[in-house]
Amino acid sequence: MTRVFEKSWWLPLGLALVLGAVNLSIAGKERLVADGRMVLLELAPLDPRSIMQGDYMRLDTRVARSLPTDMVVGGTHAVRLKLDARGVATAAEFDRGGPLAAGEARMVARPLVRSGWRLGSDAFFFQEGTARVYESARYGEYRVTEGGESVLVALRDADLKRLGPDRYADRWQVPEAPRARKR
Repeated sequence: MTRVFEKSWWLPLGLALVLGAVNLSIAGKERLVADGRMVLLELAPLDPRSIMQGDYMRLDTRVARSLPTDMVVGGTHAVRLKLDARGVATAAEFDRGGPLAAGEARMVARPLVRSGWRLGSDAFFFQEGTARVYESARYGEYRVTEGGESVLVALRDADLKRLGPDRYADRWQVPEAPRARKR
């Protein structure tokens, strides 16, 4: 019986390591949202059934569809995006390394099972009952790092107006303490 208790310190240590790793990952994504460069990817025609399936929308982008499919092999590949003045990606090519020029950004491309590529997230989750708000989505707003890591933060309409609530607007603001009432 003492042998079980001698090794019981492994469980709290393992739990602490797992929770620490998860928290580091979350902190990295929060930093990416706060400090990452904004890149807008035009959405390819959406499957209207995905909006009806629940609290998410399946996404595909025109830029990802423009990448050659004959290179689709396992692993990820860096893609260099050409951006217009508004931050909209207008062209993409596989990155051959080197520094980014002005008006360029890098994103990681992941191969799809059948063929083609996925840039960033391929799903946008929203609150139940708010699907109509996102039906006019034409662009996905991503935050990206120099290395190409990305997070989808919002959807935008044809006029680049953000749809739905700003999920990150008050992320780091501390709420005011209630004031004492005067007598």
